[in-house]
Amino acid sequence: MAKKPEKQDGSRATQFKPGVSGNPGGQSKGPTIPKLLREITSKKVSLKDKRTKMQAILERAVKQAMAGHKEAREFVASRMEGKAIERIAQEIQLTDFTGGNAEEYVRSKLSNGD
Repeated sequence: MAKKPEKQDGSRATQFKPGVSGNPGGQSKGPTIPKLLREITSKKVSLKDKRTKMQAILERAVKQAMAGHKEAREFVASRMEGKAIERIAQEIQLTDFTGGNAEEYVRSKLSNGD
């Protein structure tokens, strides 16, 4: 077995040099899970069945929804038109406002994150 090189001063304080990355290549750029899922589900189910795997999955979800499965109904409904937009209420106190254009004042406060 090869012998590890000795540290020059034997200290762990010099183990990592400032400004030098220990992983210059970064994390490997492998395919992401969504990309892999798209790739897999875009393939045909079989030679006889011309549907893609995604089509087969979605058809099964619709059949289950029609049969009364609650989760399948919610899944199909949420994908038909997209999920509902969530509204967020915002209250702004205008204690610093002394007059002038209120709309302009509120916009400036919102854009500054105040």
